[in-house]
Formats: sequence, structure tokens, C-alpha cells
Amino acid sequence: MKYLVILLFLPLYSYSQNIPTFKHDYQVFYLNYENRVELNTNQCDVSKILLKATNARIGTTSDTTYYIYPYNIEEEIKLKLYYKSLPVDILTAEVDTIPNPAIVVKDAVNGELPISKIENLLNGVSIVYDENFQLSNHAELYTYTLILSYKEGDPEFFKVFGSNSNQNFQIDKLKNMKAGDKVVISNIQLLNKSNNIRSINATMEIILVPDS
Repeated sequence: MKYLVILLFLPLYSYSQNIPTFKHDYQVFYLNYENRVELNTNQCDVSKILLKATNARIGTTSDTTYYIYPYNIEEEIKLKLYYKSLPVDILTAEVDTIPNPAIVVKDAVNGELPISKIENLLNGVSIVYDENFQLSNHAELYTYTLILSYKEGDPEFFKVFGSNSNQNFQIDKLKNMKAGDKVVISNIQLLNKSNNIRSINATMEIILVPDS
């Protein structure tokens, strides 16, 4: 009798081991962002997998990788995973906006930069995300506007590309700045690995100070 019971449950056990599941417990999806969702296929027939979503559009790049694009922040998202037309997994997540990263300038402390470090400013601008904010597709610094504000004379504006700029003309301008002048970084754009550009509302002002 014991062996008969085992045989009866073998098909169910086999089926449960060969259905797709969500690879991670996704709790938050971000607005205006490609939220990557991956599946564990568990050796199932991927052609019979179907993913449906509420309050979101779904894109895909492979049989096991999807991208979720939320419609609005007011509603949560429900992802329903189907296999052979049967629901096998469900996931509910909130929708939030992407927090802006902080602007960081190497050698600058409390908004002040020693005048001797000004030549390295273009290679020292970067962005840093909060350590609690984790995304699989973090964006990198793409462009920003550099404003040179002099104590005497009109300000000058330059567009800088990337965090490792080697624009000699701009470097020469920086060399002519003096203690008391200011540098403003604004109009920042980020570029993610999918080549999507996003603007962030952040500005950083740095005053040049004499070397201590």
C-alpha cells in the first residue's frame, strides 16, 4: 500500500519540479525604468510560459528575461506567471520613483575644492547611489553642464560628456580660475546599459578655496 501511495504522488512531484518560478522576490518596480525580471525555468518547456501584468507593460529579450514598465505610481503591480495556461506563480510589487543619485566631486569637502585640484575636476565628477538602492541596470553619468562663475566677469557654460572628460579647452579655462570663484554642476543626464537617457534634478555648487 505504501508503494502505491508513492506512485500516485510521483506525477505531481515531477510536475512541481518542472514549472517556472520568479527568480527573485521583486518588491518594488520603478517608474520610467526597465525593471528586469528573471525566471527559473526548472527545465520546463519555455515555449509554454506566459507572463501577464496589471498596471504595467511587459517587454522581453529572451524566454526567461522580461522587462516591466509601470504605467503609474498610484497602483501596485501584479505579475501572474502561467505555464501551459495554468497559473503557477504570482508576485505583487509596489511602484516607486527612482531616487536621484548624489553628485560627488573628488577632493571636494563640504562644497569646497582646493584651488590646486581644479585641473582634475573634469575627471573627478561622478554619481553615487544610496547603498540601500539596488538596481540591475544602474545608470552612469552621461552629460552635465559645467558653469564657471567668476568673482569678476561673466560666467561661462560648457557641456561635458561623461565622467572622464579630456577636453583641453575646458581644462585651460579651469586653470585660470582663482580662489573665491565657483563651479556649478547642473543639467545632469544619465545613461543606462540599455542606452536610455534620463535627466535628474540635481545641482552641485563648489567654491574654490586656497590650499591649506
